[in-house]
Amino acid sequence: MARHNPPEVLERFVELLNQRAWTRLDEVLHPNYVEEYPQSGERIVGIANAVAAREQYPVSLALGELGGFELVGANDVSVVNPARTVVGITGMSDQYTFVLRTHYPDGSDWFTIGLAEFKDSLISRTTVFSASGHRTARLAGAIL
Repeated sequence: MARHNPPEVLERFVELLNQRAWTRLDEVLHPNYVEEYPQSGERIVGIANAVAAREQYPVSLALGELGGFELVGANDVSVVNPARTVVGITGMSDQYTFVLRTHYPDGSDWFTIGLAEFKDSLISRTTVFSASGHRTARLAGAIL
């Protein structure tokens, strides 16, 4: 992928995740990529490890479909996400906050708030927090 602005790169990242195109994550991730989940203590370092973690995810616990994607910041743009919902994408500088809703095959919805950092027009770090939809719907609504 040619170098683009961060909102375009984050949008492409969500597309690749929804397509389960793990081996193409290098299109949007920086070679020194770090992915952190403070709630569970997980830390994934490097693109190869990010790909391996996703490839090893049990099929019976499918990753779900990401939707309701929105960035928080400046430079407003409207896009249509994979769930065919029009959302605003905004951001500023090399740090963005994103909000996602994930719908899992068991019918549950989870909300994710993530922090993304960029280096050389690619995602260099994500820090991700998630909670089930029932407890976070009002919070996510207030953020969106």
